[in-house]
Amino acid sequence: RVVIEIEINGSGPYPFLLDSAAPMLIIDEEVARTAGCRLYPEERVEMPSADGQLAAAYLTRFELAKAGDIRLLAEEAAVVDFRGYDTWLGEPVAGLCGLGQFPGAVSLDMEAGRVYAGAIPWPEDGGTAIA
Repeated sequence: RVVIEIEINGSGPYPFLLDSAAPMLIIDEEVARTAGCRLYPEERVEMPSADGQLAAAYLTRFELAKAGDIRLLAEEAAVVDFRGYDTWLGEPVAGLCGLGQFPGAVSLDMEAGRVYAGAIPWPEDGGTAIA
């Protein structure tokens, strides 16, 4: 598992799992409230879950989400209840972040335990390490 730290509206950072299949930023409801996100429970969305089923969620909007110095493309996220995931994963998690949330490309250097976002190639050109 790759965990990255994401700030939302200047709050955090919070641990998010990097999930290549996540269609959008997915955030825990308590974290969304703590970070001052605008919640829209009437705007329902369905998100694919780990078991292949659809899980109910709703939308939230925020001013800024960033990983390190990288501003994420997202201005909205799906809100779900992540209680219990820490037991299953063995560590706390505030949400999921898809690769599509980053401007430019993302590279995983599993040997070094680093994640880079920015222009290719890394890290010689100054690509930003986000984890």
